[in-house]
Amino acid sequence: MVDEQVVVNEDTATIGKAPTAAKRPRRQMEITLFDRWCKGCGLCSTFCPTRAIEADEEGRPKAIHPELCTGCQWCVIHCPDLAISVRQLNSRESDE
Repeated sequence: MVDEQVVVNEDTATIGKAPTAAKRPRRQMEITLFDRWCKGCGLCSTFCPTRAIEADEEGRPKAIHPELCTGCQWCVIHCPDLAISVRQLNSRESDE
């Protein structure tokens, strides 16, 4: 399955295809897990669509691959303990 959508360029009134995810620059995301608040339910690691968050040996979530995070906020919205934060880094922060 190809990740494409049809877009209309209003300036030139032409129809074309939107760039695929592989061609778009990836946003740098920062994932923060608050261990004291987390009860280890596993929702974030189980349902992370990119596997940026995975469970460790004890079943506790860890941001193993933050570079894969798309910033969908699924984990933030569904965390019953409000124990996770995901934010986009600006270009200056991601260069450091």
